[in-house]
Amino acid sequence: MISEKTMRSLAMTLAIVWATSFVHAEPEPGRRSKVPSVFDDLEGHNKTTNSREGKVFSLFNIVKFDNDGCRSSSTINGGGSGSINRNGTCFTADECTSKGGAAAGSCAAGFGVCCIFLISNSGGTVTQNCSYIRNPNFPNPYDSTSSVSYTIQNPIGSGCLQYLTGLTGRLTTFNFLPTNDNHLANQDYSICIRQEAGFCCIEYSLCPDVNSFSLDTNGANMKAKIDTSCSVDHIVIEDCTAPFIVDIFTDEDVDAGDQATANPVQSRGLCLEYMQIPC
Repeated sequence: MISEKTMRSLAMTLAIVWATSFVHAEPEPGRRSKVPSVFDDLEGHNKTTNSREGKVFSLFNIVKFDNDGCRSSSTINGGGSGSINRNGTCFTADECTSKGGAAAGSCAAGFGVCCIFLISNSGGTVTQNCSYIRNPNFPNPYDSTSSVSYTIQNPIGSGCLQYLTGLTGRLTTFNFLPTNDNHLANQDYSICIRQEAGFCCIEYSLCPDVNSFSLDTNGANMKAKIDTSCSVDHIVIEDCTAPFIVDIFTDEDVDAGDQATANPVQSRGLCLEYMQIPC
């Protein structure tokens, strides 16, 4: 029979061994990082010592934190008076290394590192937000006459002229906000919304603003149609599933109206509020 004191000692030994050998888990796509954390949950279990049934002790917890921006310990001016600290992104140490960054300080209550991305070599590729480009041979001056080039990878989907993030928000066509003006003519572009981790669908609703759906002032055109049947101002929403895209099309007419063809409403354009739905 193992006493309660022995069980506590054994549990703490296991916790120490785990704490010195765990591997950081991968983050949820684009949003959060996970690291295992050790805790002792013995108090909440049956302390009866004469039971022959096995005891289950919960020793580990998964700590999640957002990959938010952070203030690093790395400075732009060398750490002297007037130095400016670089901005970084909070990742686990393993994630920072695998992404080609360098740890400069901690974040997320010590579970993460403030990861900074510095590109110095000509021909290098920028793959992360908030990256710093500096001249080759930094901090020495670049005195060569040859050109320096870098490639910046675009994380936004092709054709996304507007790119929005967040579980909720609103999207508007260009020129919607000036309440005394009309929408732009000859537009053909997409408004894209980043799919958040754990969310598989999206809902749209009209904004409470006046004339929030007024791309076209002709009442006969303001109805649902299919594909090629749409020839004047219109929007396209495939369905509620990812990718979350709203296509915007306007013809050459801004629908401003004149004395002969007065508009019943102002052609402000489009304003939709969106909300992502969990899977």
